[in-house]
Amino acid sequence: MRIFSERPIAASRPNIDLAACILATAVGSFVLTGWALDIELLKRIYPTLVAMNPITAICFLLLSSSLLLMRSSKVDQRTLLIAKVCAGIVILVGLLKLIETISGSVIGVDQLLFRNKLAYDITGQPNRMAPNTALNFVLLGCALLFLDEMIMRKLYIAQALVVICLFASLIPIIGYAYGAKMFYGIGQYIPMALHSAITFLVLSIGILMCRPNHALAKAMLDKGISGIVARRFLPAVIYLPAITGWLRLEGQQLGLYENELGVTLMVVTHTLTLSALVLYNSFTLHRIDAQRKLAESQL
Repeated sequence: MRIFSERPIAASRPNIDLAACILATAVGSFVLTGWALDIELLKRIYPTLVAMNPITAICFLLLSSSLLLMRSSKVDQRTLLIAKVCAGIVILVGLLKLIETISGSVIGVDQLLFRNKLAYDITGQPNRMAPNTALNFVLLGCALLFLDEMIMRKLYIAQALVVICLFASLIPIIGYAYGAKMFYGIGQYIPMALHSAITFLVLSIGILMCRPNHALAKAMLDKGISGIVARRFLPAVIYLPAITGWLRLEGQQLGLYENELGVTLMVVTHTLTLSALVLYNSFTLHRIDAQRKLAESQL
């Protein structure tokens, strides 16, 4: 088991984690204001979509506070304790909701605020915290608890939990875009709100970028060839299929083409786009390699 002698400190880093904290704080604050003042637009970003549960908004505020306190690679023990208490509360809320979902008992952790206003939602169900929302809170809360552990294995666990949450948040977003409820809802339970999924996605990226010298963030932010390849290919691999799939469905629903032609167009688009990206990166890496060889020959 490898142990760090000290916490890694990055010479420079982007403020992605700070931006994630600001967005999560803004979303949580707007949602709570919406429940307090009965402003539907603040509770749900579109009239026909699910409203975010107020306890979900509180948990986002706690997660953003915890991440904000842990942004610095050098934090005192008191600040670190406050950050971990915030993460621990979020884990407790998520676990209680999951226990309620699995056991069928009524704990009511998601009814602590505005109980009288939660009886009805646009979905026809009482407004409650979705099971996948509760699971994501447990994942991100545990990731923040392990974020500054000195044991290498726990750091890998923290990043693995964040990656799971990232993809668990991306799936509902794609589900909303495609109109596929099974992607953002679980059975008969109320589905995850769209702005909850977006906030989870942003917070996941923020937590990954919070420690730029750790594994995944280091690979993405590296100024060398590996960083260039990762930054160019990973977004394309994640977002290209989602965008082309959505365009294909929209065109088919508008009657522009049949199912077979739609699949063909999507495959051709994938092939052409990824091929162009590979060739572009190949030329870029060739130019960098040529510059390196020239510098070595001059030396």
